[in-house]
Amino acid sequence: MMRTQWLLAFALALPMGALFLRSGGQHDHHGRHGAAPSASGAQVLVTVNGHDITAADLDARVKAETHGMAVAGDRRAAMLDGLITQELMFQRAHELGIDADPRFSEEAAEADAQIAAFKRRRLADLFIEREIVSKTETTDAEVRKFFDENGPRARTELHLIQIFRRSRAAIDAAQAALSSGKRFEEVAGGGMEGMPPGRRAPWDIGYTKWLQLPEPLREPAFALKPGEVTGILAGPNDRFWIVKLVERREDAAATFDTLKQPIADFLRQGKIEARRAQVEKELRERAKITQVTPPK
Repeated sequence: MMRTQWLLAFALALPMGALFLRSGGQHDHHGRHGAAPSASGAQVLVTVNGHDITAADLDARVKAETHGMAVAGDRRAAMLDGLITQELMFQRAHELGIDADPRFSEEAAEADAQIAAFKRRRLADLFIEREIVSKTETTDAEVRKFFDENGPRARTELHLIQIFRRSRAAIDAAQAALSSGKRFEEVAGGGMEGMPPGRRAPWDIGYTKWLQLPEPLREPAFALKPGEVTGILAGPNDRFWIVKLVERREDAAATFDTLKQPIADFLRQGKIEARRAQVEKELRERAKITQVTPPK
């Protein structure tokens, strides 16, 4: 992990022309981008044998070396001078064929993968924000209808304790331990001992409104009586639960006005999740996906 973080920081500190990114630009025989204008329109500070070093390149180096702290003009000038030297060495290394060194190839490929992963993740997040989240709303009529049909549930608070695991094998082992007679709290703690007195255990969810429970827990937990335990509940991203109801209570002070916003948020989140699932399905149906090599 530390090596990967170092590689990413190193890659971000280099002039962007020095990275083998899939940007569609023209490359010379060393794999370098040609001296085309920056696609981002970044201000060019200096050219070195026809290759640009931009303000964005310098900002990236400053950020990497100072952890985002502001620096004086003379230090920025020194950092720019260092980039020029680095660029000259980079170009000469290509001329000498040093870029064929396996160490460089491996480390550059790893850095490229990290940058590609960032771009993929960030642009996907922006797509979700613009095409799904911003276009999803709930109406007052929908909120009122939900409250009329689910008022008692919306006012319900459940005190739950949980066994949470991040793999099917781990949750199966927990279920087996419960079946063998181990106490729920013992299995939930996974061997934790010496909890400070008076402090709530990390597996104790406490009182939580029904509306706020993760979707896989919502209906099974509501159906429990105090002391009862669910079976294994599976959620997305390899999340698994077994939950036990300690107590339930009703927030008698809760009214439509106090619950209006939580219900609106609840309904909107449900729409967002449904719309996202539909969009993912549509994208996959339109795509040509070919499995070349199974993941290891």
